Formats: sequence, structure tokens, C-alpha cells
Amino acid sequence: MSGLITSSYREFLLFAFGPVDPIRLKAFRRWISVSLLFYITDRSLTPYQWLTEKGFHLSVHAQTWHTPYPAPLLPEWLVPIFLLTFIGCIIALIIGWEVRSMTWVVWLQLLYISFADFESSFTINKLYLVSFLVLALSSPIVSVITNKKCIKEFQSVWPIRVLQATILIQFGTAGWCKLFHGDWNLFPDTLWTHVQGLYCTDIAAWMLRTFPEWTWIPFMYMALGFEIFGPIILLCRKIRWVGIIWGLCFLFIIALTMYKLFFFSFQLACFFLLFMDEKSLYRLYSSKFS
Repeated sequence: MSGLITSSYREFLLFAFGPVDPIRLKAFRRWISVSLLFYITDRSLTPYQWLTEKGFHLSVHAQTWHTPYPAPLLPEWLVPIFLLTFIGCIIALIIGWEVRSMTWVVWLQLLYISFADFESSFTINKLYLVSFLVLALSSPIVSVITNKKCIKEFQSVWPIRVLQATILIQFGTAGWCKLFHGDWNLFPDTLWTHVQGLYCTDIAAWMLRTFPEWTWIPFMYMALGFEIFGPIILLCRKIRWVGIIWGLCFLFIIALTMYKLFFFSFQLACFFLLFMDEKSLYRLYSSKFS
């Protein structure tokens, strides 16, 4: 019995902390940085609204009910410097220059933004904070010379496991809340109503005018099905590709039909890189871009 426990413990350690090829984490770092660059570029169109006193911010009294540690706002002259530094560090991550130090700088600036504009910092900000913190704390890459005199790189797998768990929890809890605490299990037209109003895009408006109302029912249950069963499918290696394709289609429809959620969909899509096998990633693009 003790031998079985010892063997299981070793298997767990290997699964959680064992060495792996760093290609998945490199690919994730690059593309999550690209998604952040798009997001910040869009937010940079109105920087004074969320970084200075020109925008709407809660009073000191109201802030105590929302966040006990609001970050001080920037003077107007400092905003361009802050944004240029932020964007420059993100580009440095994309091209792979001074990765660890740039990751810390980006994370610290994200942390500041999240507390300076706390009321506007929702899920997308929190996922970036988690992602870049894990990347900053990730173990260094170790190079090993194999018997064939080839240099092989290894890195601890724990950051991948943490990020995988993060996105699985994100999808799973969203599905659980829709199923047991929302309208998705009560009314078949829930998605049809969701794509209207404030978040309605031009494409969504065209779909609403063109598609019969009943066609939104299968769309709704496909979306709900992915959030409930997708995390389970992604855990099964042999059918993982089904979950990845299903998830990408799910995020693509969100990006098309809901205003400004392109950035959120892009961010979530980056996490699927962590579930791909290493050979597929090497085939997708050359290692110099990884």
C-alpha cells in the first residue's frame, strides 16, 4: 500500500512540476502579449479618462466600499510616458527581449491600471494579472545536451498547469452559473436577447434581421454545452482537439456578435495554446517566433 502511495505521489510531482519543452509557455507568452497589445492600444484612444482625474472616478468615500487601496491617478503629462513604456515592454515580450524583467514591468503596470481604474477592471484585467504573474514566476529554461549532442530545452511544467486550471475554472464556473443561477436553463431565447442592446454589433444586427429566431436556440445550447463539457474534453488528451476547435468557434461567435468582446475572446483563445501538443506547435510556426 505504501508503495502505491509513493508511486502515485511521484506521478503527481511529475505531472505538476516535471520537466517539459518550453514551447507551449513561450507560445502563450507571445500571443497573450499580442492580445494585450491590441487591448491597450484600444484603451489608449481615451487614456485620460481612466488614468487621470479627467475621467469618472469614485469619490474617496465611495472607494472605501469598493476597493480599500485605490491607486493614485497620474498627472496628465505622465500619461504618454506611461503608455509608451507599457506598449514598449509588451512589444519586447512579443519579440522575446529581456523576457523576465519585461514580464515583471508589464505585470506591475497592469496592477497599477487595475487599481487606478478599478470600476472598469473586470475579468479581462484579472486574467492578464494572473497570466503575467505566473509567467514572471515561471522557472528558468534549462538547456541539456543529449546523447545525440543536440541541445534540448526544459522548463518546469507548473506554470502550464496553473494556467490550464485557470481557464478550465473560468469556463466551468461560467457554465455552472448559467445553468444553475441564470436564465439559460429556463428560457430558450436567452442568447437571442443577449446579443441585442448595448453589446449588439453590426454583424449581430444582421444576424438578428436575417436568421429565424429559432436558429438562436442551437447556438445557445452549443455555447452552454462548451462551458459545461469543454473543460472535461480539454482534459482528455485523445479528444482534446475537439474541445479546442469547439472553444475557438465559441469565442469567434462572441467576438462577432458582442461589441468590444473581441479583446476578451482573443485573450481566452491564447489559453488553448497550453493544451496543444508540442509537435503541433512546432509545426505551426518556426521556433524563432516561439
